[in-house]
Amino acid sequence: MNFICILVSCVLLASAENENRAESFARETQKFAANLYTEIAKGQTGSFIVSPLSVQLALALAAVGASGETAEELASTLRIPRDNGELKKTFDEVTAHLNKNGSYTLASANKVYTGFKLDDLYETSLAKFFRSAAERVNFRDAQTVDKINSWVSKETFEKIKNLVKPNSFKNHTRMVLINTMYFKGFWEKAFVADDTQTRSFFLSETEEKKVEMMETTSKFKYAYNDKLNAQVLEMFYKDSDISMTIILPSEVNGLQLVEEGLEEVFREQSYYNAKVHVQMPKFVTKSDIKLTDVLKNMGIKTAFGNSAEFTGIAEDKGEKIKIDEVLQKAVIEVDEEGTTAVAATGGKGVYLLVGRNN
Repeated sequence: MNFICILVSCVLLASAENENRAESFARETQKFAANLYTEIAKGQTGSFIVSPLSVQLALALAAVGASGETAEELASTLRIPRDNGELKKTFDEVTAHLNKNGSYTLASANKVYTGFKLDDLYETSLAKFFRSAAERVNFRDAQTVDKINSWVSKETFEKIKNLVKPNSFKNHTRMVLINTMYFKGFWEKAFVADDTQTRSFFLSETEEKKVEMMETTSKFKYAYNDKLNAQVLEMFYKDSDISMTIILPSEVNGLQLVEEGLEEVFREQSYYNAKVHVQMPKFVTKSDIKLTDVLKNMGIKTAFGNSAEFTGIAEDKGEKIKIDEVLQKAVIEVDEEGTTAVAATGGKGVYLLVGRNN
């Protein structure tokens, strides 16, 4: 009964040009999400959660100052525009639509901490297109760790603490790029807490564990995917275009087939409105994933080495900059009322969130 859940935000824009750009970015983000999930899953045996969009946003802060082979690899792997002007326009639109309040809260923030003076054009681009502030710090000062963690905690409504640790910074650390994302939404069709009971959740044909199982019967968008041999359910959040898509393999041991064909899930499903009896565990999943090797395996190589070309970042063109490490902390909480999902990604040197639940 292992399953995958995907939290998706659909951004609707006005002009035809913007709509085409948004649609293109959404398609490319889905491909990146599938590739990232597949690569991470190779090294994970249990539950995990990752926000591909948060990874894209954090590394886009570096990509806008990259050139040559480094820029090519970042664009190709992250599925973001290679042209610097188009990159700025795309993320200007994305970040503009990632902060909403109402029946739900969607918040994203970017921040750059640096040990050197930034190039004026780069700093202007951060502020104008990524809505990112830049702050000069001393990475050898212990208070810098507290300063960064305090900002992350504030932006994630205290859901993520200690993104960086005192030993996170090396003597050569010169820059930290951070993106945070926070979502809290209430189900359009909520579960009734009194109906939640302790039931069996099957990890395999022979292994099970007891969990708090939520239960409801209502009309939902439902589909069966023959290629994945899995049921697909879309559950919307109140007063929003944000939904959670849940993929449940028909076979207890069918998760691998779904994971191998995850990109299939992002394609348009043949949904129909059906009366569905839903049983889903209440769950909290937390992940602390180092993404450096994952991203290297996916194709970002020069950015992590001495041949990195981040020529547009520093005012001093003799400043050698490379990405030392990329890490992400993420949390998702699902209960009868709705979902809280948080991610913080740091790169040193849709709204989309995908998770496996065992």
